[in-house]
Amino acid sequence: DLMWSVDKDFNLITANQPFDEMSKVNFGRVVERGGNILSTAYSEEMLNHFRLQYERAFAGETFTEIEHFRVPFEFWSEVSYYPIRKDDQVIGTACHSRDITGQKKTESHLRLLESVITHTNDAILITEAEPIDEPGPRIVYVNEAFTKMTGYTAPEVVGKTPRLLQGPKTDRHQLDEVRKALQNQLSMEVELINYKKNGEEF
Repeated sequence: DLMWSVDKDFNLITANQPFDEMSKVNFGRVVERGGNILSTAYSEEMLNHFRLQYERAFAGETFTEIEHFRVPFEFWSEVSYYPIRKDDQVIGTACHSRDITGQKKTESHLRLLESVITHTNDAILITEAEPIDEPGPRIVYVNEAFTKMTGYTAPEVVGKTPRLLQGPKTDRHQLDEVRKALQNQLSMEVELINYKKNGEEF
């Protein structure tokens, strides 16, 4: 995490080692203590952005922003600003920046997967991984294709177990194989006769 502080003239007061290392990568040099931190901005847009952020803190506001940078490489950062006070006067701001690029990429990937799951014509049912024994893993999500295939709405099945789909012709041996796979955290594929809400087999 990067940590640094700036006085009300935008001069760098303190900075930790990760801040210095970032400076070398981004600016080709360590930003000197006492130097104007805004001189490191790449563009007028970035310059104005940082000036506004610091001025909010100089006005006494403590806040956190999610910032998206594309220069010199794309990354996301969560930056917090804290006013520094002396004798009830704000004399600068302390800053803390945390790289959340990985988190953002994961969120984007999950949104993509959610879109695929939501719009596929295949019925998808997601359960907890445990407990495998009674009462069994509970359903946490079903997509629209599942409701169309089975006749069950999401509120009717979420919180229950997939056993509600089983019936007289559901193969017990195949269910036991599924159980073994779950216990050993393995993937598997089976064919089962299940039952719709109206009792019809599928």
